[in-house]
Amino acid sequence: MNQKKNENKLNKAGKTILYTFILLVAMGFLNDGSGSVIAVAAVVLVAAGVAILGFYFARKAKAAKEDTVTRSYTTHESSQPRKYDPAEIKDRDSRRRLEQLDSFLRNGVIDKKEYAVLRAKYQREAGE
Repeated sequence: MNQKKNENKLNKAGKTILYTFILLVAMGFLNDGSGSVIAVAAVVLVAAGVAILGFYFARKAKAAKEDTVTRSYTTHESSQPRKYDPAEIKDRDSRRRLEQLDSFLRNGVIDKKEYAVLRAKYQREAGE
């Protein structure tokens, strides 16, 4: 929400600068005698507008860079990865396959004969 508020401020400032520049140019065309003063004022106004916009976008880029700061992680015992246990993974995989096989039988994807064959195969692979 705060970012949206800042963008609205920028839009208002940009519009004000644009309208002032148009007014100065129009006055320059109407008054031939004060053309050089208006031209200098227009150049100063444009330079100030560019400086304001540059400052705004630099601040916005800095804020975006601070948001993407990488975090350093500590190495506590609780954050250490679990040890790889092939037997546990094989057991979990065989349980998942048998649950899936039961689901296939319940949903009618396979019949009882296919179920018996595949269940025997999975149990042999699991070593049960």
